[in-house]
Amino acid sequence: MDPNQYKALQAKYRLDLQLGLAQLVPVSPEEDAYYAQMVAAGQPLPPEIFPNMSESITFSRCQPTPLTNEQRMELIAIKQYQKLQSIGAWVTFFGVMAVIILLGGLITALVLLG
Repeated sequence: MDPNQYKALQAKYRLDLQLGLAQLVPVSPEEDAYYAQMVAAGQPLPPEIFPNMSESITFSRCQPTPLTNEQRMELIAIKQYQKLQSIGAWVTFFGVMAVIILLGGLITALVLLG
């Protein structure tokens, strides 16, 4: 597999996990041993396999959640709305900070000139 294609697939799986469109499911003990051998041999894991760093390294497979397309679109819309709300809050915060700084500068200038 082309390295760029591998990275793109891995990024897609990570994004699906972040959006709640996928979930991590532990692999079987046989697969776990196989993937541990791959890591020990320096081979890359399949893009849908993620290591779980705990007391011992185990592996999980990224699997899509059982959602209909309509539910997926609704979930994505909710996530987008949450991000827009967050952006709006930051814009408001920095806008208020800019006004406070401008007022502070104006008051300082008036005191120094007055």
